[in-house]
Amino acid sequence: NVGTVWSKPSCRGKTRLVVIELLRPLFNGGPQVNPNYQWDYKGLLVSTDPVAADTVCLRLLQNKRDDFKGERWDLSPPAVHLETACREHRLGTCDWGRIDLVKAGWAADALV
Repeated sequence: NVGTVWSKPSCRGKTRLVVIELLRPLFNGGPQVNPNYQWDYKGLLVSTDPVAADTVCLRLLQNKRDDFKGERWDLSPPAVHLETACREHRLGTCDWGRIDLVKAGWAADALV
């Protein structure tokens, strides 16, 4: 999980920038790719906070899942690793109110 990886001495405090490629995210299943659950998001997520980056990705995927199904479609199992990384390991924030999200580009319907 993100808390275990980022709290290792080889990573903690050394990472300056997190870049997540979101060109064609998979919003259900995995690790094998099912094209029915992929979409052309065509995005990049850049952050100085690995927990905030994962929190934004989780929101993006949850919004896409809900949009796809037309109703709430929770992840199963739920993504509890962010709370652990945030509260126990203190590696960043998972509080949506403290994340400064800046959208850049042409996609007004970015789902976040």
